[in-house]
Amino acid sequence: SCLPHEWSHEERTEFSDLLGITCYEEHKLTRDMPFAIRQGVRHLEWKNIHDNEIPLIEQWRRAGGKTFSLHMSAMDFDRTVTGLEKFRRMATAAVHAGADTITVHPPFALHEIMYKDSPAFCAVADAMAEALLPVVGNGIQILIENSHTGADIPSNPSKFPFGCTPMDLFDWQDALNTRLGTGS
Repeated sequence: SCLPHEWSHEERTEFSDLLGITCYEEHKLTRDMPFAIRQGVRHLEWKNIHDNEIPLIEQWRRAGGKTFSLHMSAMDFDRTVTGLEKFRRMATAAVHAGADTITVHPPFALHEIMYKDSPAFCAVADAMAEALLPVVGNGIQILIENSHTGADIPSNPSKFPFGCTPMDLFDWQDALNTRLGTGS
C-alpha cells in the first residue's frame, strides 16, 4: 500500500531507518539529541561540535545511531582565503567525534573571480584540501552541497555566485579529488 499507516511493521522500520535530523545549535542539547536518542533516530547532522559534546554522540550511537555528519563551516575568498582556521578546527572535530561524513560548500564568491582554475578557485581549493587531509586519512566521506540560492540571487546564471550550478559542483568535486587523491 502507498499510505504509511497501512504499512507493515517491517516496512515502517525499514523506512524509519532511512530518516535523520539536523540538530541546530540552539536546541541541539536540550531538545534534538534527547529526542534522537529516545526515538532511535539513525542519522544525524550537526552544524557545529565541541569536544565536550562527543559523549552525547557516543550515547546516541549506543542507542542505535548509525551515521553522524558534520556540516562544515564556509570558506571563501576576499583577496585571500577566508574562514580557513574555523574550517580546520571543524575538520579536527569531525575526526575526534568519529564522523561518518562531512558536508562542505564550494566558496560563495562571484564567478568573475571564482571559476575553474582561477587564482581564487585554486587558493581556496588548495587550502580546503590541506585542511581535509585528516578527514580523508580517517576514512570520513566528504559530501559537497550546493551554495544556496535565494531571492537576492540574480536570475541570470552568469551572475550567480560560484557553487550554485551543477557544473560548479562538478568542478569543485574534481578539484578536491585531484588535490586529495580521492574519487574516480
